[in-house]
Amino acid sequence: MLPHSLGTAPMAIIFLWAGLVAAPYRSRRGLVILVCAAIALACMPFLGKMDMKKVQYGTVLTPLFAISVSFCIISICYYLSKIDAISKPLSLIGEASLTIMFMHVVIIIHGREFVANKYALLALALGLPIALHWILERSAFTRRYVLGRDDTRRSHAVATDGEPLQANRKSAAVT
Repeated sequence: MLPHSLGTAPMAIIFLWAGLVAAPYRSRRGLVILVCAAIALACMPFLGKMDMKKVQYGTVLTPLFAISVSFCIISICYYLSKIDAISKPLSLIGEASLTIMFMHVVIIIHGREFVANKYALLALALGLPIALHWILERSAFTRRYVLGRDDTRRSHAVATDGEPLQANRKSAAVT
């Protein structure tokens, strides 16, 4: 018997292929947003239900809509990443995303009894895992064995401009 999720592989391949085809257009993000938004709006009246866990892909246009919306979101995120007031908090959340993923459900399920306001519960479901992640990053032991980060690999890291990271510049000056 085949695994139930085997049917998601062809759809995932379509998403990967679409990303490969769109890669040369990265420099034209504004155009990508306009074209993909137009495609998504044109597809909206013909959408079916898409649930990859249940191998339901809707109509032929549903995956096209999903890919178009994904490209729009990725392109918009590129522009948002240039704004420090937005990118720094989102970067913090992104670094703690696995900790958030594993803890938020527990906090929501057990927090419903104590916190009636759903927005306060959302803040707790994000804030507590981020705080725990910050605490776990403070110790080399927990950073390595709980978060899975190996600090020995950081010595070979290179910044996006091709220069060694700041930590390497300090160690290079000492030797």
